[in-house]
Order: sequence, then C-alpha cells, then structure tokens
Amino acid sequence: MTGTLAQATAAEHAFSTDLKVTYGEQHVTLKSDFKRPSPSDIHVNILLYPSQYPDFGISLIWDYKRDKNNVSVCKWFMYTLLR
Repeated sequence: MTGTLAQATAAEHAFSTDLKVTYGEQHVTLKSDFKRPSPSDIHVNILLYPSQYPDFGISLIWDYKRDKNNVSVCKWFMYTLLR
C-alpha cells in the first residue's frame, strides 16, 4: 500500500486520503475526503478505481446536515464508465 493521508487543522475537522493498494499485478486506487465544518454538517466522498477494469469506477457521496428541527441526509452511490 502506498499513498498519502492528509489532515487539515484540528479546527477544520477534515482529512483526505489518496491510496494505492497493490495485489499481485493489479491495484486499486482509493481516494477519500471527509469534512466536518460543524457538528451538524458532515460530508464524505469516496472514489474507487480498480486497475483491472480501467473504464469502471465507483463513487460514494454522503452529506448530512442537521439543525434544531430538521435533518437532511443525501446519499449517492454511482458507478461510472470512464469511456
């Protein structure tokens, strides 16, 4: 496994990853992003690309927002053909 893990300042409550996991001659690229600007606001984004199928990728997106009387959750799962 190679890559980077980056964290913003503690006040920003955010981090991101850019990893490459190798198995045999193949690898999977994993990129992620986590942000929590406030306790009631969370954003997560995960991207996954396998080298075995270069025209295919997966994206997971999760947004969560809450105030005193409302909760808003948005979830997305999509696969993409890159051609």
